[in-house]
Amino acid sequence: KGGDSSKLAIRLARFLRDVLILKADTSLKEIVELKSGSAYADAALELGRTTEQVTLIRLIPKVIEAVEQTKNSPIPELPLELIIAEEGLLK
Repeated sequence: KGGDSSKLAIRLARFLRDVLILKADTSLKEIVELKSGSAYADAALELGRTTEQVTLIRLIPKVIEAVEQTKNSPIPELPLELIIAEEGLLK
């Protein structure tokens, strides 16, 4: 549903934000853990280690834009799927 896709896009934007924050300063992991749990913080930290900052900075605005697009798209999943395809995230 559009609402589910919109929620997924919001969660993804928040996660990528946390990845960017932890990439900038790993000492903030404790704060991220308190907010979202240790497994989430570990995953964000690991993605930050393997992802360039410029990639995160490019992806976050696209995901934020997809939040609105999922609400209006006849195929709510399509905006996020297009980001995945455009960025070559499936290999």
